[in-house]
Amino acid sequence: GRRRTSEATPMGKRLGALLLLWLLNACRARCASVSNVELVDYRDDLGNYFFRGGDADALIGGFDYEKLQSTLREAALAQANITLPASFYTMDVSLFVYWFEDLKIHEERKYFEDHPQAGGFQNWPIHGVHSMKNVSYGCELNGISPCPGEQPNSYENRSQLCAMAATFNDGWMQGEYLEQRADQLSAWLNEQHSQPWAIYAHCSYGVDRTGELVGAYYMRHMGWTFTKAMEHDNEVGSREIEYCSQLALQWECQALACSGNYSYTPEDCGNCEPFQCHPRVQNKWMWCEVELTD
Repeated sequence: GRRRTSEATPMGKRLGALLLLWLLNACRARCASVSNVELVDYRDDLGNYFFRGGDADALIGGFDYEKLQSTLREAALAQANITLPASFYTMDVSLFVYWFEDLKIHEERKYFEDHPQAGGFQNWPIHGVHSMKNVSYGCELNGISPCPGEQPNSYENRSQLCAMAATFNDGWMQGEYLEQRADQLSAWLNEQHSQPWAIYAHCSYGVDRTGELVGAYYMRHMGWTFTKAMEHDNEVGSREIEYCSQLALQWECQALACSGNYSYTPEDCGNCEPFQCHPRVQNKWMWCEVELTD
């Protein structure tokens, strides 16, 4: 008799095409928006808006500028009843880390190099405090021995505490620069540009690293306490932010308190009890490798 071949029948091809179309439409429906996007702050009189969120992945690889634009418009309208201008310059602030997110960094940078009229690109790698690995270096840098611990409330000696806080941003954290970066976000927001601006700070999901950077902005430029910033970060992501990002936010809070720029009780910076006073579980993200403590 005849040998059967594996060639698909016309009916099979049609069914396969319909299935593929259904899957693509389902994915588009789920991936129509960028995750955890929130309008953080704005100057409607200047036409400038500051958002936070996750990355804008295209359906099949790459950076999806149109998806990001539509999501920002939806967020502004839903959260603040603001209709964004017909066109605006997008300042894309990526918090990705080179050694394992270099492809995403390249895709976003290349998009804005190829479309300079659409916006600009900045890469500000955020790592968080890697528990005692970073803190021990801070103690060594400031001549503190033995090192009291990773939490600000571990330091009974205020001069030691404030020495650690003063050298946090550009000293023992070796490039986190939360203070400088939060100030730059505020400067962009409050500047009169030649056209409206949408500043978009993001990591992969808009929760941990984004929560750390934007948390610093909340405290420095919106007058929030550490506790309020943390509660809001956790609410935006519907889960606790990673311990390394929380710890960085605590030390940023302490830096503000020791410099006299924190109008609340300094003890708030050490208020870890509602959150994590040590890693509750092993951190799952590579940029946040800290050892479990007892």
